[in-house]
Amino acid sequence: MSIRHDPALDGRIPPPPPRCGSTRRELLALLASALGAVALPGAARAQSGASVLKIIVGFPAGAGVDLIARQIAERLRGTYAPVVIIENKAGAGGRLAIDALKQAAPDGSTIMMTPASPLTLYPHIYRKLTYDPVADLAPLTTTHSLKMALIAGPGNPASSLADYLVWAKKDEKNGFYATPAPGSVPHFIGVMLAKASGVKLAPVHYRGSAPAWQDLLGSHVPSYISPFGNDAITRHKAGEARVLAITGTARSKALPDVPTFVEAGFKDLAIDEWFGLFAPARTRPETLAALAQALRVALQSREFVEFLANYQSEPQISTPAEFAARISSELDGWAPIVQASGFTADE
Repeated sequence: MSIRHDPALDGRIPPPPPRCGSTRRELLALLASALGAVALPGAARAQSGASVLKIIVGFPAGAGVDLIARQIAERLRGTYAPVVIIENKAGAGGRLAIDALKQAAPDGSTIMMTPASPLTLYPHIYRKLTYDPVADLAPLTTTHSLKMALIAGPGNPASSLADYLVWAKKDEKNGFYATPAPGSVPHFIGVMLAKASGVKLAPVHYRGSAPAWQDLLGSHVPSYISPFGNDAITRHKAGEARVLAITGTARSKALPDVPTFVEAGFKDLAIDEWFGLFAPARTRPETLAALAQALRVALQSREFVEFLANYQSEPQISTPAEFAARISSELDGWAPIVQASGFTADE
């Protein structure tokens, strides 16, 4: 996802001002605190005993998931907890963050935000994962989802998905496609497209979107399967690259001329990647309920929904039970796809 870093948001969410010694000021501070708490339903206020809530993010400050987590933090501060901070545990494709959450106290003071891949794909890719995506995490809610896009670079003459598949079939080298990481959703979108079309496609893995875009625009790789964000939209409109198709069940309002894979006959490629929030396993049910309720209020705010729309992300809110069922379903669904590909990523 391409999201511009906002320098105003780097570092921790600022705490409220310190209490002053004056009795009158103390009373005013208490009144302000009470009024701020009104925004959160009573059950969540009653169960939240945390003075500081920490949101662990498995990616660097300024990354898309980090900026969205900071938006959520702003809307939880002063409601669920007086202070909300972001802790970046970047590395290993998000696995370090999950390990950190697994070790956190199950007391409602620590949650984690992650994309789907570490929970639904990695268990089939890594034989030595240090966590169990079901046993070690307590789902709270999904937050948003992202579409994926097949993008043709300057060295790719295709103007449509059908053209691309015909062209890729002519020569094996035409079937190379960049991905932002091995074992990612874009990687397996290509695997699924190859199987469904009968055309041989081969992934070329990069460490992030920036080098993949650089090689695509430099004609070193003919196409790129990427999260569908502002980079893709801007370059499509400028004629630097062409978005040939996107995942999901509906076209994007930003590029209404671009069809979905489903429209082209690939019904299994309706896949979006969701992002979600989790607490440690063994967190008490009443604490989970308080967190889920506070998050629901935050995620439904007009400002948050508008923020997501600016970066081509779609809001998604679920109950903990719905979220757990979705994880279980997708965990099972990815298994045969990964196994058929023969891909493993053990280090």
